[in-house]
Amino acid sequence: AGLVLDDGSYWLFYTARDHPNILAGLVQGSGTSHSGSFGSSNTRDFNLKGTSIRAATMRGAYVPNKRFQGMIAYFTGDTESFTSTDDADSRVATNLNQVAGTYVGLRADKNTVTVTVDSAGTLSGHSSDGCTVAGTLSPRAKGNVFNVTVTFEGGACRQGTETVTGVAFYEVATNRLYTAALNSARTTSFLFLGTKQ
Repeated sequence: AGLVLDDGSYWLFYTARDHPNILAGLVQGSGTSHSGSFGSSNTRDFNLKGTSIRAATMRGAYVPNKRFQGMIAYFTGDTESFTSTDDADSRVATNLNQVAGTYVGLRADKNTVTVTVDSAGTLSGHSSDGCTVAGTLSPRAKGNVFNVTVTFEGGACRQGTETVTGVAFYEVATNRLYTAALNSARTTSFLFLGTKQ
């Protein structure tokens, strides 16, 4: 599942093979689109199974409001492809009251993460390794898509007290919240996929 925003940035979440409820990572970057073609030279893959961030390029094809297909070419020579279809939620008005609640998710790094969002957009979260975060969600112009800011609260967080920014979106059909935030250098990430309890 993922987003391609009007500024050309994309945020593509992927889950563990055969385990659709376990978040395995994020592919993120920015690209350009024209006449059904999409290309990006600054793709990064934030994989939760390991500690490395993999650099890549991406090219693809799209039909507006229907589908997006792409191929990721890693600098190591590996490739991955994906196909996605349009979600009608991308054209509805944002609704923080609908999103408000507590979400729980599993990650491929073996941590359970709990995130709570209130109707004002205040976010708080903690993971089973002891790291806690605080942040905010603010609605974008359309779709169940939000700008997100997350600050790590030190202690058990390997990211210290860094603040990261990104996007979140709510999938109405599954009651799932997807959240991804990065620092400006794209070396630190907060990634979350959880189901409302």
